[in-house]
Amino acid sequence: MAWRSGSLRIDLLASQGDLDEYHLLHAARADLLRRVGSKTEAAESYKRALEFVTNDSERRFLERRLAEVTGDRDFNWTINTAKR
Repeated sequence: MAWRSGSLRIDLLASQGDLDEYHLLHAARADLLRRVGSKTEAAESYKRALEFVTNDSERRFLERRLAEVTGDRDFNWTINTAKR
């Protein structure tokens, strides 16, 4: 259960708050959750990652992963960047 160890480490990092706006923290958590079949939690983490991603290639990747876990192949996630 290596995923559990990874998940605990990511959750520990997240609990400290320093990386809360770092998209890769949320993307890594989402990927672990996706791999173990926790699609609802994975979707929430992908959405959180999308709130902070600035790179278009990474955004498209995260959008595809979000669509995979939600089952929505036509999913088009848009972030309101005005709040930044």
